[in-house]
Amino acid sequence: MSKGFTIIAGTTKENGIGLNGKLPWINSIDMKYFKNITTQCMDNRKRNAVIMGRQTFKSMDYRPLDNRLNICITSIEPFTAFSLFMGKNRPLLESHKSLDFSSYSINYSIIFLSSLEDALKYLYKSNDIENVFVIGGGKIYEEAIQRKDCYELLINEIDCNVECDTFFPEIDKRKYRLVSNNMIGEGVCNKRYMRCDYRSNTM
Repeated sequence: MSKGFTIIAGTTKENGIGLNGKLPWINSIDMKYFKNITTQCMDNRKRNAVIMGRQTFKSMDYRPLDNRLNICITSIEPFTAFSLFMGKNRPLLESHKSLDFSSYSINYSIIFLSSLEDALKYLYKSNDIENVFVIGGGKIYEEAIQRKDCYELLINEIDCNVECDTFFPEIDKRKYRLVSNNMIGEGVCNKRYMRCDYRSNTM
């Protein structure tokens, strides 16, 4: 695949994205948009990849998103992370001496890596990945938005006062330009929300 990735996020007007490790609102329109964007491929022989931090994966109850290659960035030992995943989906493995970690990861559409850099290097070498999306959380967004290979930000801005303790980083308008923004009906709290598309000025 060509080098470059998209950040996709839902935020409040104050850039809030989470509370106690979870999304502080539920919006079916927003979730449908997220699924459509992150699964849609021009080449039906390929699929997209989503990159997330461990807390984001935990908020999903350790269940990978369907029809996408999931990559979880974690500082804990990879097999420990994989065991958490297996414990939620299959009986926890008693021994991993003969475990082919890579093949198990691919079979379950989840790979655990130690850094965003490693994840992108892995994906850029892949021949069956079409698009890459960074989907959170806060620390992953902070690192990703500063990278030169981030070419697009897809932000759904919720017009609602919701308590948050995790925030999306400020968008540097020198690096990213707003190319479209559209109001999308009624959202949570009976408020509309703004769908914003930013593009990098450097790519």
